[in-house]
Amino acid sequence: MKQTANLAQLIAETCPGGFYVGGCVRDSLLGRASSDIDIALERARVREAARKLAARLHTTAFIIDEENTVWRISGKTPQCQIDIAALQGGISADLARRDFTINALAYPVGSPCRITAAEPAPGGVFLEKPEKRFLLDNFGGLQDIEKKRIAAVSKTVFEQDPLRLLRAYRIAGELGFSVAPKTLRLIREHHALITGVSGERVRDELVRLLALPRVRARLAALDRARLLTALFPELEKQKGCAPQYYGGRGVFSHTLAVCDRLEHLQNNLENIFPDFHGELAAHAGGRGLLQLVALLHDISKPETARVIGGRLRFFHHEARGARRAESIMRALRFSRAETNLASKIISEHLRPGNLSFNKVITPRAVYRFFSELRDAAVPLLLVCWADYASYIPLKTTLKILPRTRELPAPAAPAALPGKGVKKTLRHMQVIHLMLSTFFKNPKAVLPEKLVSGHDLISGLGMPPGPAMGKLLEAIRLAQAEGKVTGRAQALALAARLYKKTGY
Repeated sequence: MKQTANLAQLIAETCPGGFYVGGCVRDSLLGRASSDIDIALERARVREAARKLAARLHTTAFIIDEENTVWRISGKTPQCQIDIAALQGGISADLARRDFTINALAYPVGSPCRITAAEPAPGGVFLEKPEKRFLLDNFGGLQDIEKKRIAAVSKTVFEQDPLRLLRAYRIAGELGFSVAPKTLRLIREHHALITGVSGERVRDELVRLLALPRVRARLAALDRARLLTALFPELEKQKGCAPQYYGGRGVFSHTLAVCDRLEHLQNNLENIFPDFHGELAAHAGGRGLLQLVALLHDISKPETARVIGGRLRFFHHEARGARRAESIMRALRFSRAETNLASKIISEHLRPGNLSFNKVITPRAVYRFFSELRDAAVPLLLVCWADYASYIPLKTTLKILPRTRELPAPAAPAALPGKGVKKTLRHMQVIHLMLSTFFKNPKAVLPEKLVSGHDLISGLGMPPGPAMGKLLEAIRLAQAEGKVTGRAQALALAARLYKKTGY
């Protein structure tokens, strides 16, 4: 680490009487770098202090919250963002309004302290060696840091801002802490308040939470607090659906198992797909977003459950689930691209499994899969890997892992495995084949353009229109199957097809 050009001294000079507060104090006491420096200052002096500090740092300051008088300094500041906010009353009253005791800590900006940058950059900053005798700790935050627990500052913290119900679990996950028993009881008492929080605020906390380690345990904890089903009431119905098939709490147990296997996959791409793990990581989608897709992938199984011929079936659960997921994600203010991706994955998540029951996996089938699913194809295959792996113990999955990289052997449909490890193995072999083709033989997935619409117009006299698109797609399919390898062959095929079918 290195000292960041006397930043602490500049802050002391431009913000006298101010306090470092919140996460930067907490993280520094924990030995963690912080990406933010939060300063609380008398309201009347915030604007002037922000502008002076920005000028000393040769950057700019701008207001981000007029109601609460919060100014931000960013740009050339060393590896961090600085916010200067108005004190809510005096410092003691300000700390009393905060969420958890470990965040209700303050350190006077003029007290002995250096600010150092974490290395390698950009890695945030530390308040280095703050002296505890100057620390303001009115609610036992230091003790809770030592005991690694998240405790509410007061009984009203969740009523003041219900998003804190989720934030307690997110911060606990990030720090490796547990939530204190009294705070857990408060969360359960006020769990229903989460439904009144704006969608985008819930979305941001939820995605960060789902990206943390031990996702199954975190989801189970949210469920025990009744927060999970307050956010997603449809999951409650999963608990009584098909326990004879999935065990435990039925479909809900399966859902948590899929999230668990997906986390294992996300953490072990190099071991599971050693030949193309680097490329795969770039196409895998956001970690938290993909976990949300896994959480919602079977959300409509309860409403579609039917016993037919003595078998429990879930016909069209994927299509209904996609519509439900789309509605949920719109309410949470996900982007259109993220919503469409999730909906596409859920609507098509049975497709790789159905493909596995073919006698052979043809180049035509692989090409059509990727050409029709496009950007959703790779993340869909990852969710499906987790789905299939959830049906067998993790130890068994690890044992058969080398065989999942083998090509799926041709087999008569009647001889294909119907359940158990053999079925999971074949499904995983098909997924590996698909991904391997995508990354190691891209021309079979996205063939190079040999013929254009202009060629068809000038060479065949073909008029523009939908038929032209069909003919070009037929040429690309022939390329994927290896039947066409050059421009001359592509033009010859185009002429034959146009003469034969008229397209």
